[in-house]
Amino acid sequence: MKKILLASTSFAVLLSAGVADAADLAPQYVKAAPVPVYSWTGFYLGLHAGGASLDEDLSAVASFPGQFDNRFTDTYHKLGFIGGGQVGYNWQTGMTVVGVEADGAWTNLKVSTDTTNDPFFFGKGGTARLSTNIDWLVTLRARAGIAATPSLLLYVTGGAAAAGVKISYQNAGGVFGGPLVNTVTANNTIFGWTAGVGAEYALSHNWTVKGEYLRVQFDNSTLNLATIPNGFAGVTGRVRVSPDLDIFRLGVNYKL
Repeated sequence: MKKILLASTSFAVLLSAGVADAADLAPQYVKAAPVPVYSWTGFYLGLHAGGASLDEDLSAVASFPGQFDNRFTDTYHKLGFIGGGQVGYNWQTGMTVVGVEADGAWTNLKVSTDTTNDPFFFGKGGTARLSTNIDWLVTLRARAGIAATPSLLLYVTGGAAAAGVKISYQNAGGVFGGPLVNTVTANNTIFGWTAGVGAEYALSHNWTVKGEYLRVQFDNSTLNLATIPNGFAGVTGRVRVSPDLDIFRLGVNYKL
């Protein structure tokens, strides 16, 4: 009887050891860590570059005292380069992303026209050149959009804009047979509004790329001519331009 009891006990011990070994050999499953969802919230800074289309109306008016006003008008269309940098901040709630962005850019937009009918030297011969340069552009805008996917932001944007504009008037040659060069310039800061749309994609936790279109419209900019050197006595006038921009640009941002 004792032998049977001892054998049964030994068998139970061996069986328990075998079950434990089998459990150790069974596959072990570990729950995968959740994939992090990209957050648009935070400060960022970056660079951009692209093309700009300038549409501009120009008018020059010369007032001859007690006689008449002489007028000259023209319309420009010019393509050029724009490039600069931006800084901003985003807030994200669910799929909604809102933020603010400020940017500054340099442009090479310059337009000019020549006329043999200088409005400020009516009847005295010579030619005139009227030109406009837009040297820089800054905007301050709000942005609002939807995270169509965790990494893709589609947005609209709008706000205020300012630009540096140089207006030049030059009369050259042929006045009563004598050489003459008069150049008058004005450097103005003009203000307006801007609105547009864009898309931004997160390449990683810190880096994003974007494409953007902006429409920018400005108030008029004026070069006042109180007196015209070597012109008719008392002649006054102005050169006025009204520039508008269409901007297409690509950019890269680094989220801090």
